[in-house]
Amino acid sequence: MGTCNECPGSLFRVRQGARTSVALLAVLGGLCLGGCNESSNAPKPPSNKQAAAAPTKNDEADRDNHQIVFSERSLTEADLQSLGEPYRMSRFEIRPPAKFRFIKYVPKTKSYLWVGPVRTNGTYAQFFVTIIDTPAHENNASLAKALNAVLGALKRDRTTWSQTPVEHGEVNGLPCVRCSCGGIVSNAAPAGLAGQERHGVIYLMARGNQSVQILFQDVAPDHAEWLKQASSAALTLRALPAGDASR
Repeated sequence: MGTCNECPGSLFRVRQGARTSVALLAVLGGLCLGGCNESSNAPKPPSNKQAAAAPTKNDEADRDNHQIVFSERSLTEADLQSLGEPYRMSRFEIRPPAKFRFIKYVPKTKSYLWVGPVRTNGTYAQFFVTIIDTPAHENNASLAKALNAVLGALKRDRTTWSQTPVEHGEVNGLPCVRCSCGGIVSNAAPAGLAGQERHGVIYLMARGNQSVQILFQDVAPDHAEWLKQASSAALTLRALPAGDASR
């Protein structure tokens, strides 16, 4: 199916206060977009009843006023064994899934892309990290809004859509919001993806004047195990000590 350099990406803009920051959403051709299962690391998927009803403005406001808080959990030995060596990104470090291979770094968007093994049908899972520069005073307050913008960009490529409520918490001391989502890919998608059921889990975290977006995507029904590993990987993100940074 070719290398990731041949796959189209899509840019979206996230409004944060008076500033617009640019992040790269890797909605890549031939991609397995993985997502919502009931693993203990990731938010649980919405029920059919939740998926059927479109949220109203009042629903969204109510969610903002009544935050769902997740508790940071310790990774098990099995979780850690499924992850690779630490990888440094700017002022952060993460352990991606061990069986994923690093594809590329995009300096312009400070984006890092790993992919899982290619299946016989040409699909593969994707683990994507973007570091976004933002004013420090905007970061924590803007995480949920930024996450909603990511979800909106994903939703535009779906003919059906479901998502879990946004959860708030901390990962290794970093403020964090996360959400799972899923739906059927529209006919406008690249060949091989149209009509597929694909899912995603997104984590956004903040530190100082930077925020980190972690996006995992894969195609059903093969996404469950990779989702578990990607969610474990997201929980390894940590800030590096001052003065100890990479590109």
